[in-house]
Amino acid sequence: MGSDPVHETTQLLESPHRWGLTPVLRLLSGGALAWCVGAAAVAPEIPLSCASAALVVLAATVWQPRWGLALTAALAPAGALFAAAPTRTAEVFAWAFLAGWLLRVWRPLAASRWPLAVTLPAVLYAATLAASWLALTIGGAAAIDPVAWPQFLIHSMPLDYLLLSSPEPETWTLLQSLTGIAVFLAAVAIVRDDRRMVMALAGGLAISAAILVLATLADLAGQWAEVGYGAWFPRRYVDGERFSLHPADVNAAASLYVLAGLAAVSLATTDRPRRWIWIGLIVPLLPALALAGSLSALVAALVAAAVVAAATMWPMARMRQWQLTKMQVVAMAAIVVLAIASMALLASRRGEGRATVSEAMLIRSQFMEASARMFASAPILGVGTGRYFDRSA
Repeated sequence: MGSDPVHETTQLLESPHRWGLTPVLRLLSGGALAWCVGAAAVAPEIPLSCASAALVVLAATVWQPRWGLALTAALAPAGALFAAAPTRTAEVFAWAFLAGWLLRVWRPLAASRWPLAVTLPAVLYAATLAASWLALTIGGAAAIDPVAWPQFLIHSMPLDYLLLSSPEPETWTLLQSLTGIAVFLAAVAIVRDDRRMVMALAGGLAISAAILVLATLADLAGQWAEVGYGAWFPRRYVDGERFSLHPADVNAAASLYVLAGLAAVSLATTDRPRRWIWIGLIVPLLPALALAGSLSALVAALVAAAVVAAATMWPMARMRQWQLTKMQVVAMAAIVVLAIASMALLASRRGEGRATVSEAMLIRSQFMEASARMFASAPILGVGTGRYFDRSA
């Protein structure tokens, strides 16, 4: 009887041992990543703190992948504290982690199978990115003999990518996206083998974001001291000016604060012996979120908090082990009123770099319209990896 191609594909995607990732291939790919990380670490442009952190991530992953993953999750958001642009610090840490994970050839990549519902979309997405990059890169080499295309493609990957990025948007978008997919698959494999890693990853993210917030507030305090503690300085932010030190994109910073706050709230409700530590990490996130001034991030924070509260209280209410007192009802009502008032205040303010609610909605509707036009212009093959930013104008 003939073989079933669908069954064979399913088995190939589910089993890490049948991906073709033989020890030789793992050594080659892991060695290439380790070489890139090492070359970046010894470069004079890289600060010693960044190089040392990358090597620690690599060594920790070779020793225990779960510790390497936890370090990567904690260090990547704070990458700008270690090295400024154009160094791709977050990817330096991610490549160090992936290199150590692949080089552990004496152990399988995953002790259990990857779930097909996760693996299949990730593999298809990576293949789509690679195909788009190939089409764009070869399309730009019309004057090159097809025989020389393999060499041309190899040289299209800059050796100093981690230091200086890549001038071609399709190349750095491809490498950045593939790095994210690879770290995601590695995280799935590691967490499935050790569910305690969920708390470690959440805690690392919350601590990292809190450190970024403290660095931001310290930088603001230093700026205020330089102008002689003038009363006009803090008034700028009360009037609506937005600020974020790391990352510089205030919307991205606000999203990071919301994600870290959600992780800290979850830990505060599940890790009772250390709940006050996690609550303490939430406190500095609040003024930083206000400084970032993202209304959409504030809405996301309120929705996330409501989801966490419902998920925590519903099982207890069903078992009748917990009932709301009058004081708790008053406290919850006060929180809701405060949240609505904060949203109204934030929506009414318009400062430097901050749009009104109507303007923000208009901009987002224009992005959606531009995206729809891109889909219509190339419904099958797409406009190309890394081309959205230029074409969205």
